[in-house]
Amino acid sequence: MNPICPLEGCSVGISISASEDLHGRSLDLETVNRAVLQIAEVLLGAGANLVFGHDWRPGGVMQAIAGMAVRYHHRFSARTELPVRILNLVAPPDVPWLRREEHEAEAMSARLRGLVEARQIAFQGDPDREAGRANALSALRRELTACCHARICLGGTLDERKYKGWHPGIVEEGFFALKVAQPVYAGSLFGGAAAQLVRALRQGHGSFQPRRFEGNITHPEVLMLPAIPHEGNGLNEQEQRLLEETESLEQFTELSFRGLVRWWREARIRNI
Repeated sequence: MNPICPLEGCSVGISISASEDLHGRSLDLETVNRAVLQIAEVLLGAGANLVFGHDWRPGGVMQAIAGMAVRYHHRFSARTELPVRILNLVAPPDVPWLRREEHEAEAMSARLRGLVEARQIAFQGDPDREAGRANALSALRRELTACCHARICLGGTLDERKYKGWHPGIVEEGFFALKVAQPVYAGSLFGGAAAQLVRALRQGHGSFQPRRFEGNITHPEVLMLPAIPHEGNGLNEQEQRLLEETESLEQFTELSFRGLVRWWREARIRNI
């Protein structure tokens, strides 16, 4: 293992977004953005690749993260499973901003070539209808999982008026990761979907029913969540409980990083 870049070659999915619980915890969207930036910088600095399931916005958080990737680029070797440091995937009908035929987007894409890739996933169906859009989002999250080794989860809306999939996005992303035995680092810091994920995992079982759209249209899959073995994500039992319960972003970041480095070291030995 490279001691300077202990997560070299490890692709980490970032599932962090606002929830309805923020206000009650005296938190706001700025805190959520700070969490994304802080965790991204720690991971990029350790050589990890980052995987996101949402679009790029000029002048936003993703542009700041791309700047970090540029700064850390000289520390990475050529060995990586992803061709880029940051991968952004979106589901139809969304089109990645970096792929649009606009001068600003084309110029930014050229500057970030080799560091950032943004693309729309392939999907067979009609994403303009509610159920089709939900199916497209599930397909996106499965592809995200296939591109990752591990996932970090904080926050996430539980309001059906806000999320467009069959399930809350962070719930689905966490479930798909667990289903293929990827380590998940989830906390209750921002409440929301990640906190529900934590409660289900702590109980050792849990299920999430799919929503119903107009016309009583629903989906046959019920998400059944397995527990995360503490030894399966690099954290011991005490560390796992702290990760789940901490109210400190710094502590959550440090524990997630600690677990990832331990897990990745063992995974490389086992050639996962």
